[in-house]
Amino acid sequence: VGFEGNENDAYVAPSSLNVEELAMEFYASGRLPDSTDSALRPIKGGWVGWHDEGGYVRALFRILCFDSVLGVDGGCRSCRMATTLKKDWEDRTIFLTPYQGAPFDLHVAYSVSEAQCDESIEGSRSSFMRGFYERHRKNIEAFLTKIESSERQTLCDQVYNYVVNRLDHLGAKAINDVVLQRDLKQIRTLSMLAAGFGGKQLAAIFRCLLFDYRHYSGGLPDLLLARAMYEGSGNSVMEEGSDKTESGLVDLGDWIGESFSTEHIQEKE
Repeated sequence: VGFEGNENDAYVAPSSLNVEELAMEFYASGRLPDSTDSALRPIKGGWVGWHDEGGYVRALFRILCFDSVLGVDGGCRSCRMATTLKKDWEDRTIFLTPYQGAPFDLHVAYSVSEAQCDESIEGSRSSFMRGFYERHRKNIEAFLTKIESSERQTLCDQVYNYVVNRLDHLGAKAINDVVLQRDLKQIRTLSMLAAGFGGKQLAAIFRCLLFDYRHYSGGLPDLLLARAMYEGSGNSVMEEGSDKTESGLVDLGDWIGESFSTEHIQEKE
């Protein structure tokens, strides 16, 4: 497929690329999204991101949902239910070992199936096994309502505090926690994404994952793009003497660093 590199950053076009890379180039250059109403998008282009098959979204799901909904303490990795356990065999099989990263029934999703009785056992009877969403519907909806009404700064702080608290709790053992080390390397990026999504979008995404994690976690979203703009940015050039760019776009390399930094990009290339 043909490719037009970005001359401004001296990008060297590869010999071939996939459709995701081409889409990212179009969003970065401003050719997408297309809008005839310039008032809706006063600044075009400047989008950067990842072809991560939903990786960052699943990371935010894990961080924000594990303690409140999934019943896993992200700090000590101990297994405990976020809701009161019932004297029911279906609830007792959610956590079987202290090494689980999530309850076993998370992948069962929304379902109500009948477990047939063993006719050879006198007094046995059929029972119904409910999926994760159905079993925790009340708790899930209360959690999503709270997320939906949360301020962007609150969500940002929750992500940051989760990672820091988990690091403090594990102490010297933290070096062996692969997931935590990955979170630490992208903690500012994850915090920015939580604020960028906002409560309403996160609640909508999490509702899908909690309803049917196996289905909705399968590579969605394919691409994740982000950009930041200075407050009040528009088509006009920023006033003289300002430290803001003429386009009104924030340099994510200077603001966030991590995967947006020049060093990281050069190393990747």
